Amino acid sequence: MHPLRVLVVDDNVPFASVLRRIIVGAGHACAVVHSSDAAVAAVEMNTFDVVISDFHIGHQSGIDLMRRVRQLEPRTRRILMSGSAPSREEADLSVVDRYLLKPFEREALLSALEGIAAPES
Repeated sequence: MHPLRVLVVDDNVPFASVLRRIIVGAGHACAVVHSSDAAVAAVEMNTFDVVISDFHIGHQSGIDLMRRVRQLEPRTRRILMSGSAPSREEADLSVVDRYLLKPFEREALLSALEGIAAPES
């Protein structure tokens, strides 16, 4: 698997730092932001292979962010994570490639990244 360029979006600063350490430790590049606005700015200014976002980013929706990422960069893959399964009314999971339910193990995150990095057939 080639190294990925990953953007982590989470308003929980310590958790985002842990994710960054895991991702960098696996040989990928990782940027971290703590708001949807910062994420949109980062995607507009940089190229990312993957955006990983929390479902709730402050008072903003990770789903809305993923829709915006898809509009800006349709080829960027999207992983959504949440501490609870979203209701049908809350989530249009068609805008994400993977969904991780917190808490998750390091291996689950790396497996999701590996699955996304695999060539599509």
